[in-house]
Amino acid sequence: MRICSKCDETKSEAEFERRKDRKSGFKSACRACNNRVNAKWKENNPEKARAASRASAAKFYIDNPDRVKANGLRALRFRKYGISEIDMKVRLKLQEGRCLICQKEFSSESRMTVPSVDHDHTTGEVRGLLCGRCNTGLGSFKDSAESCIRAAAYLRRELC
Repeated sequence: MRICSKCDETKSEAEFERRKDRKSGFKSACRACNNRVNAKWKENNPEKARAASRASAAKFYIDNPDRVKANGLRALRFRKYGISEIDMKVRLKLQEGRCLICQKEFSSESRMTVPSVDHDHTTGEVRGLLCGRCNTGLGSFKDSAESCIRAAAYLRRELC
């Protein structure tokens, strides 16, 4: 148990932020009091608060490029297609981690082997996960099954 230096209430250690630079290992004020002080400072210093927030975000982007990219892709998939991270994992498992067309295994090494969400451009319905090449190929045919069938027939004639 600790006593908050701001409100003088006795509270559990869980209600105090940890600080390695303090002898006790905790801040002297509880989280609730710190939050009130911080909110008041932000209200009185909006320009400094925005500048501090931008600087903190910039540092995070520089220090964590992989996390920033992954979070951006997750947000994009959810915003555009309504697919959560759990939905993505379920689809990957159902497809055994492979593209539905070429059956190549997905990986994160190349942009072309990362799973792409394939969807019907008319209805917006998600059809499955494809590799970048197959997804681009379908896009080139403008989602026309007839064009894809004609292309397959063309290739069979060329190969025979």
